[in-house]
Amino acid sequence: MKIIEPSAYVLRRKNQSILQCIESAARIAYKSEGKITSASAKPFCDMLLAKEHYPVFEFANLHFKFCGYTEIDHAQNDGYRRIVDEFSLILRAHPYLHVTEKMEVYPKVGLQKAVYVSGTVRAFEEAIGNPLEVCLKYSDNLVWAGFVCYLQEYLANEGLPEGIPNKIFYCNPWKDRLKFTSVRTGELFVNLDEAEQFQHFMAGVHFTCSRAVSHELVRHRPCSFIQQSQRYCNYSNERFGREVTFIKPSAFYPEGSPEYKIWEESMAQAEKSYMELLDKGCTPQSARNVLPNSCATEIIMYATIQEWLHILKLRTSTAADPAMQQVMKPLNQKLIFSLDCFE
Repeated sequence: MKIIEPSAYVLRRKNQSILQCIESAARIAYKSEGKITSASAKPFCDMLLAKEHYPVFEFANLHFKFCGYTEIDHAQNDGYRRIVDEFSLILRAHPYLHVTEKMEVYPKVGLQKAVYVSGTVRAFEEAIGNPLEVCLKYSDNLVWAGFVCYLQEYLANEGLPEGIPNKIFYCNPWKDRLKFTSVRTGELFVNLDEAEQFQHFMAGVHFTCSRAVSHELVRHRPCSFIQQSQRYCNYSNERFGREVTFIKPSAFYPEGSPEYKIWEESMAQAEKSYMELLDKGCTPQSARNVLPNSCATEIIMYATIQEWLHILKLRTSTAADPAMQQVMKPLNQKLIFSLDCFE
């Protein structure tokens, strides 16, 4: 039996590709990080896609900007402005895309609307693979069609699926006249105010905590989660040290106290029962029924900075679970002052 303290750290993945970001998060579920190589991301993500494990594609954030029409006569046309407004409406209809409209000055064109949109890989893939009623209503919107074409090419170049579950093809005669770009977070710092930045930027946090705390974390919406799976993780294996790991209940019982001794004895018995069930031929998913809330788990939580501010406000208050405060209060400082973690 192993007993550890809970912890949380902010992910910094600036040097990882989109596929590598997805792989590094997804392997937490299977505790197979040791299988990561320089060439493992693509086949691993293809395998997850084939199994329709779409949630793992929520662990990479993308930013795009619609920069306008490249011909001045059309850019100043009222009809053009109307379809740009419609384009924003289509994007806003997808609940997991974040949209900001800004009036910006473009050389030789003048003042026109720019549209910033961000979201996870899955959010974009579902947006172009599952047309909503509003998309069908405005199916002749050439800016939307241009964006779908641009996004499909971008995802294909990154080795990603070009629409979950179905790839939709648009015929777009404006394709070469519309300008879309993939935007970096640094560019968003320049062009958007703080409130807008926090709506578009996302950050991931890796928690090592008790199952009790993880049960509370997954109540938050809208966020993405991936967690170490007790269905697949066999704690009798060498990679787990052939033992079950538990989170020290220091938020409740001081080590050495009578309460702590009762807890420790209970954990030892749970581990003994778990190993006995495995020895009798039970699978990890059936043997886990004897494991308690104190069992350690790893979970990655991915959300916008706007949502993190809300979460931290709730989970650091005196009314919050003491075990939750134990991980959230140190995280509060790490997240807010670590701008390099913004994705």
